[in-house]
Amino acid sequence: MVTLSVAVPVTVTDAAPSSPVFVTDAPPYMTPDPYPAQHAMRISTPAEPSRNLRYPDFRRTFALRGNSTGLVVNATSLNNGPLWISFDIEPLHDCLEDAESCRGNTEKTIGRPYFTLTVRDNGTRALVAEDGYGGIYSSQKTNRTMKIYEEGWYHLTLEGNWADVTLSLSTGALQNTTPMKTAVTGISRRATLSPEILRHLREDT
Repeated sequence: MVTLSVAVPVTVTDAAPSSPVFVTDAPPYMTPDPYPAQHAMRISTPAEPSRNLRYPDFRRTFALRGNSTGLVVNATSLNNGPLWISFDIEPLHDCLEDAESCRGNTEKTIGRPYFTLTVRDNGTRALVAEDGYGGIYSSQKTNRTMKIYEEGWYHLTLEGNWADVTLSLSTGALQNTTPMKTAVTGISRRATLSPEILRHLREDT
């Protein structure tokens, strides 16, 4: 189930919270100088059908309207592969597909949608990875994924405007061992058929 969140003030979270909760809300970490961020390692790859299907351990939709919010992620036990940080963008105005939608007037101001996702070490605040949508980032709206291979506590800052962002986090703990291309075959597909059709299928076999 996808929930809608808007940034609200919260208390500062310690570098290593005592609670074993996978994801906790945290205040965003805003760097005063944006230039070092452009040299950060940026990983954005589309989904690969040949890879195993991974179910998200956490999913939430954020409504970004010129605000920012943060999360702390407990990735101290990556026994099933790297931490996948995936996001899908739904811009309020798609300037590439419909340029007219980005034209404002004297009564209404419209800005270009943008989104930035920054991943930092929650203890040292060292920059680990950064990606986003619009501006210097790709205009691809779906299947955006960053992979973090080192275990630890990570702080995520989401910042943007004129966009809804659905963020998914996966450690592989809920990973399906069946390849994605066969996930909709066999029983999982037949279960959606009516009992009469299922009976005929059994008689034919």
